[in-house]
Amino acid sequence: MGHRTSLVSLALVASVIGALSGVGLSRASGVTACDHTRGSFGASTALSFGLGLPAVVGVGALVDVAADQRRLVDTSFAGPGVIRHLSAEPGSGTAFVLDRRGADQVVIVTPARTIRLEQPGEATHPSWSTDGRLVWSLGSRLRVWSADAPSFDIAAPTGTLGLFSPVFVDPEAIVVVAEADPGLTRTEDEGVDDLWRFDVTDRRWNRLTGFHARGDRWVAIRTPILRADGSLEFVRIDGLSSRTGLPSFSLWRLATDGAVNEVRGLPREMYLAGILGGKRVWNIYDQASGEWRLYAEASATTLVDLGCGAVMVDPRSVDDPDRTPALERRSSVPTVTPTPTVTPTPTETATPTVSPTPTSSPTPTSSPTPAPDDGYLSGILVGDFATFEAATEAAVKIHAAFGEAAVVEVVDSATAPNIVRPGVWAAVMLVPDGTDPLAALADLRSRLPEYQDWSWVVSA
Repeated sequence: MGHRTSLVSLALVASVIGALSGVGLSRASGVTACDHTRGSFGASTALSFGLGLPAVVGVGALVDVAADQRRLVDTSFAGPGVIRHLSAEPGSGTAFVLDRRGADQVVIVTPARTIRLEQPGEATHPSWSTDGRLVWSLGSRLRVWSADAPSFDIAAPTGTLGLFSPVFVDPEAIVVVAEADPGLTRTEDEGVDDLWRFDVTDRRWNRLTGFHARGDRWVAIRTPILRADGSLEFVRIDGLSSRTGLPSFSLWRLATDGAVNEVRGLPREMYLAGILGGKRVWNIYDQASGEWRLYAEASATTLVDLGCGAVMVDPRSVDDPDRTPALERRSSVPTVTPTPTVTPTPTETATPTVSPTPTSSPTPTSSPTPAPDDGYLSGILVGDFATFEAATEAAVKIHAAFGEAAVVEVVDSATAPNIVRPGVWAAVMLVPDGTDPLAALADLRSRLPEYQDWSWVVSA
């Protein structure tokens, strides 16, 4: 998938569900369960006109979320695949990615018709302009679509690996998350995201932020959203590759005058979903149900539950259509001596997602592992490798060391942009829920000492 915003490269998945420290969670009546059929059913009128806040539950149960209600939306028009990364613009319509095995579709629902745009590969994070244009990430470039003009692509700025989570800040300017390429820019910064602005008229890029991530420190940017005053808010994530613990999350703002400031720290993993009634809406993962929930910000210390739904993050309760277990291709892979490259850093190519995503992904972002309800919450990543064959060789060695019962996958930035940077591969062994991931990491390093310096705990 493309850049997946839902996950970052966490050294260890701690419990991120439960009451927020210092923040009250108010459960909305009637929407406490992740029931894909709960709520009144409505036609796709709101979707067509870009009203409300569209969200997806599971594979493709779409809901239109308003401040005081939820309505199911008829999704028979969508077709096979996993719906993700929704974006709505009043008067223009709703767009989303239909993630399929192989090339994705960008689906645009307007008052007049439903448009399906075949993509050359992974697509992530469509976003509307106020004049009805749409932009999304294809990984190393953006694509801009208009109903009355030919589509065109925008190449990533020099010194970046990928683009994800683009946002029109005005009809002639796009701000996007880009991952720095340490080989072309700051050699000290291995894993760092920055915001870049592309001016459509003069076709120029300008970097808006200057974050740093020296040594094993990394900095990720997720879910940028445009506020009514023209400012851009986003979630920043800071972590250490060498530390097995949750990174820190914070809310930041890029003002119209170019000033970049932290708004406040966040008590847990949470991502912006949009704005309802002038209030922020957050995506917060519910580990008990294996679904994302939406919370409206009644105040800085009180969040009101709007029910299950994912907006700019990837559903974790469904499989990535592009996931292919390593053993499916093991017999045809020649033996190659593994060649490590760099320590994995959180990216979204496109993911993004993020992917990055946007890479991404981002998007940045699907998980390389089964969702929590499949019994896996973390994994041991072994990498990075320069080729798919080398990563598959590592997967074969892991199976030989742990037996055929071990669940191992070979992933790259297209299938796991949240934990693998573009251009490299990795093998991931899933750790069953209830197993201490640190003990599992120590066990793998003991059995396979050649991977002592290239193995890490990551989130599932």
